[in-house]
Amino acid sequence: MIVGEVTMEGTYLLGPGQLFTVFFIILGPFQIIPSFARVTEDMPQAQVNSLAVKSTLVVIPILIGLGLLGRILLENWMIPRAVLELITGLIFAFVAFSILLLGNRQFGANSEFDLAKGAAITPLGVALKMVVSTQGLATLIVLLTVSHDSARTLLIFGVLIAVLLLNLLAMIFRRFFLGQVGATSLQVVGIVLGVMQAGLALAIIHLSLMELHKDIFS
Repeated sequence: MIVGEVTMEGTYLLGPGQLFTVFFIILGPFQIIPSFARVTEDMPQAQVNSLAVKSTLVVIPILIGLGLLGRILLENWMIPRAVLELITGLIFAFVAFSILLLGNRQFGANSEFDLAKGAAITPLGVALKMVVSTQGLATLIVLLTVSHDSARTLLIFGVLIAVLLLNLLAMIFRRFFLGQVGATSLQVVGIVLGVMQAGLALAIIHLSLMELHKDIFS
């Protein structure tokens, strides 16, 4: 079975572990730490902590709201489930191969504050410019759309919130991650997760194409 459909055992192809890996790569600390550390370099730690907590509290309802809105819009278009699953696989593949080909340098490429123009560093700014990404939001919307029971939807939101809480810790302890752990260690972890996601993405694409082929010729 493909993503979002229930197998004979009543489980999804993307279990909690796979969901966590996907959200961790697409919306997790790798894309936040470098930019957040840069723009908060001269801030006292108390102010950094406050900014991290407030931005997390802001981004959670934003992602949940946009995810549910996108789900409603996609459902109204009545796009076949197999097509949505193919889209999911393609998004996963794009992010995974970006990591493998470019390393973690692509993270945060579009999430810089324009400090030269005096842009204010606000919780909403951090949430929208550093945490929320196009591919992350698209992945959330598709996963919610192919979910057809409340338990699955709650699981998706639960895993999402868990990753956002890890982002909170990463922002608070940004100097530890960049100083003690080091960018090289983070990049190695990112590559390992990228390989895992690339394999998962190709499996999803393969299965969704098989399902589309079956629907066309049935």
